[in-house]
Amino acid sequence: MPRLLPQRLTRGVAIGVGLALVVLTTGCQQGEDPPVSLQLAISTGQGSDGVARANLKRLSTQIANEYMRNHPRVLLHLRFLPEGDLVESVRSRARLGAGPDLLISRVAPVEILEREGYLKPIEISPQQLDPLQLKFLSKFRDGAAYDALPFLLQPMVACYDRRRLPMAPTRLDELPVRAAEGVRVGLPLQMFELLWTASDFEADQDLIFVETGDELVERMERGQLDWISCSSTAIERLKRKLGPHLGVSVLPTGSDGKPARPMARLQLLSFGRDSTPAQRQVATSFALFVLNDFSQTNLISKAFGNMPVNQNVVVPVKDSPALAVMQASLDHSTVPTFREGVGFRRAIGLGAGSQDPLVQLLKQAVYGEQSPEAVTDAIEEVAEQAFLKDLSKGQRKAVPSQEGDL
Repeated sequence: MPRLLPQRLTRGVAIGVGLALVVLTTGCQQGEDPPVSLQLAISTGQGSDGVARANLKRLSTQIANEYMRNHPRVLLHLRFLPEGDLVESVRSRARLGAGPDLLISRVAPVEILEREGYLKPIEISPQQLDPLQLKFLSKFRDGAAYDALPFLLQPMVACYDRRRLPMAPTRLDELPVRAAEGVRVGLPLQMFELLWTASDFEADQDLIFVETGDELVERMERGQLDWISCSSTAIERLKRKLGPHLGVSVLPTGSDGKPARPMARLQLLSFGRDSTPAQRQVATSFALFVLNDFSQTNLISKAFGNMPVNQNVVVPVKDSPALAVMQASLDHSTVPTFREGVGFRRAIGLGAGSQDPLVQLLKQAVYGEQSPEAVTDAIEEVAEQAFLKDLSKGQRKAVPSQEGDL
């Protein structure tokens, strides 16, 4: 006679077995795949704005959670890294076969990782991409695949203190005049951020030159500068300090009256080499999700200073003077990519940091060791030679760029 289990235990076993059978049979009937885990590496930039980094993490987490709500069998793991640590982190993890599936960063780290083989082009059908109308997409096309996808744009603008400078200078030659009158004008000693002044550059002891754009922002926060050129992402940071006294304008025109042509920073979505087919599919799906009309609209409203690459998104320039300035700057900006702009970025001082020969040339002009005309001629000659050399070679290989410059 078979042994009878206690009634409570028998019932518990029956329920457990029943639940297991339900789970197993449901999975078999619906053909469900196991959950897909995706690793995302997100650059937090190089600046010292802790609030901006916190906002980036919060917004990225919200977007990831929203995607997972729509895709319950996907697990997104976000890893936030300073831009200077991103390349080495990807290298070390990829050597173990555990590199990230998706990266979000500026151009320079992507250029390095792509050249070293840690990234892999992604194939996406025109039916998926065409409706998004992405700016600069063709720059990243490699046959039937894409080395990366453009994500967000960050134009350069001028920020100033209305208490010291009621109206923004509209011409470049006004800056030394205002400086001589006591207005503290700050410009970065980086070719990438100073290139827009090249045609009318004049050395003047009243102009304040610093090494980085972030230092300019810090000085303006401390009340040490009245006018600076800066990335649009610094607007909210300065607004927290200056409030209604902050003014934002396009960069001054040259002597010919033509709009300044600054270089806008470009954020990219790029894809790691170690993903499984399922992870690759989810990474593509998530990339398309953050590029759709709704996500891009949400991003520019909650991460002020960024502009959409999705051309379906209507930027509300009438609601925000700062947005109107950003759009106007972007309309005349240069946006180099890591494919065709390697030699160009190297030529304008993004290859060896503060020791780059072109940066040294610029310093010579600033400190009066050479005339502005001589320095401008030298800069143009070096830039043209390097750019033409790389174009003639038709290859991606180049001197490593300074991480985070673009």
